[in-house]
Amino acid sequence: MTSRVVSSSFIKNITKGSESLGLRYATKTVSWERPSAQPSASVKEGFSSAMETFSDSKVPAAAVDAVMVETEHPSQKDNYPHYTFVFHDKDGNEIAVEHAYP
Repeated sequence: MTSRVVSSSFIKNITKGSESLGLRYATKTVSWERPSAQPSASVKEGFSSAMETFSDSKVPAAAVDAVMVETEHPSQKDNYPHYTFVFHDKDGNEIAVEHAYP
Protein backbone atom coordinates (compact mmCIF):
# COMPACT_ATOMS: atom_id res chain seq x y z
CA MET A 1 0.00 0.00 0.00
CA THR A 2 1.30 3.45 -0.82
CA SER A 3 0.54 4.78 2.68
CA ARG A 4 2.78 2.23 4.45
CA VAL A 5 3.35 3.48 7.98
CA VAL A 6 6.89 3.34 9.36
CA SER A 7 6.11 4.87 12.78
CA SER A 8 3.10 6.26 14.61
CA SER A 9 2.02 7.83 17.90
CA PHE A 10 -0.86 6.86 20.16
CA ILE A 11 -3.99 9.03 20.48
CA LYS A 12 -6.41 6.87 22.48
CA ASN A 13 -8.29 3.57 22.63
CA ILE A 14 -11.93 3.27 21.59
CA THR A 15 -14.34 0.34 21.54
CA LYS A 16 -15.68 -0.89 18.21
CA GLY A 17 -18.19 -3.68 18.61
CA SER A 18 -16.83 -5.63 21.56
CA GLU A 19 -13.16 -5.02 20.76
CA SER A 20 -10.68 -2.31 21.71
CA LEU A 21 -9.16 -0.39 18.81
CA GLY A 22 -6.12 1.84 19.23
CA LEU A 23 -6.22 5.17 17.42
CA ARG A 24 -2.88 6.49 16.24
CA TYR A 25 -1.47 9.00 13.77
CA ALA A 26 1.40 8.32 11.42
CA THR A 27 4.60 10.15 12.28
CA LYS A 28 6.42 8.68 9.29
CA THR A 29 5.46 6.70 6.16
CA VAL A 30 7.65 5.42 3.35
CA SER A 31 6.86 8.70 1.53
CA TRP A 32 6.99 11.44 4.20
CA GLU A 33 7.73 12.42 7.79
CA ARG A 34 5.26 14.51 9.81
CA PRO A 35 6.62 17.67 11.49
CA SER A 36 6.85 17.10 15.25
CA ALA A 37 4.23 19.75 16.16
CA GLN A 38 1.54 18.10 14.05
CA PRO A 39 -1.18 17.08 14.08
CA SER A 40 -2.87 19.55 16.38
CA ALA A 41 -5.06 18.51 19.31
CA SER A 42 -8.15 19.51 17.31
CA VAL A 43 -7.14 17.23 14.42
CA LYS A 44 -6.62 14.32 16.84
CA GLU A 45 -10.03 15.04 18.41
CA GLY A 46 -11.66 15.25 14.97
CA PHE A 47 -10.18 11.92 13.90
CA SER A 48 -11.21 10.31 17.19
CA SER A 49 -14.75 11.61 16.80
CA ALA A 50 -14.96 10.38 13.20
CA MET A 51 -13.73 6.94 14.31
CA GLU A 52 -16.31 6.76 17.09
CA THR A 53 -19.04 6.94 14.41
CA PHE A 54 -17.21 4.71 11.88
CA SER A 55 -19.30 1.59 11.24
CA ASP A 56 -18.32 -1.32 13.49
CA SER A 57 -19.07 -3.70 10.62
CA LYS A 58 -16.33 -2.12 8.48
CA VAL A 59 -13.60 -2.83 11.06
CA PRO A 60 -11.66 -5.95 10.00
CA ALA A 61 -11.79 -8.72 12.62
CA ALA A 62 -7.98 -8.79 12.87
CA ALA A 63 -7.61 -5.01 13.34
CA VAL A 64 -5.90 -3.83 16.51
CA ASP A 65 -5.34 -0.21 15.52
CA ALA A 66 -6.33 2.48 13.05
CA VAL A 67 -3.58 4.89 12.00
CA MET A 68 -4.49 8.26 10.48
CA VAL A 69 -2.23 8.90 7.50
CA GLU A 70 -4.02 11.96 6.10
CA THR A 71 -5.71 14.66 8.13
CA GLU A 72 -9.16 15.90 7.13
CA HIS A 73 -9.23 16.74 3.43
CA PRO A 74 -11.83 16.79 0.61
CA SER A 75 -12.27 13.90 -1.77
CA GLN A 76 -11.34 14.59 -5.37
CA LYS A 77 -14.50 12.78 -6.48
CA ASP A 78 -17.17 14.46 -4.36
CA ASN A 79 -15.37 17.22 -2.41
CA TYR A 80 -16.62 15.69 0.88
CA PRO A 81 -14.07 15.96 3.73
CA HIS A 82 -12.69 12.79 5.33
CA TYR A 83 -9.70 11.32 7.17
CA THR A 84 -7.67 8.58 5.49
CA PHE A 85 -6.41 5.82 7.76
CA VAL A 86 -5.08 2.27 7.69
CA PHE A 87 -6.00 -0.70 9.87
CA HIS A 88 -3.14 -2.82 11.23
CA ASP A 89 -3.22 -6.34 12.62
CA LYS A 90 -1.37 -7.48 15.76
CA ASP A 91 1.83 -7.98 13.73
CA GLY A 92 1.75 -4.43 12.33
CA ASN A 93 0.64 -5.49 8.86
CA GLU A 94 -1.62 -3.08 6.98
CA ILE A 95 -4.87 -4.89 6.28
CA ALA A 96 -7.17 -2.16 4.92
CA VAL A 97 -7.24 1.51 3.93
CA GLU A 98 -10.43 3.39 4.81
CA HIS A 99 -11.98 6.85 5.09
CA ALA A 100 -13.76 8.20 8.17
CA TYR A 101 -16.10 11.17 7.80
CA PRO A 102 -16.41 13.97 10.36
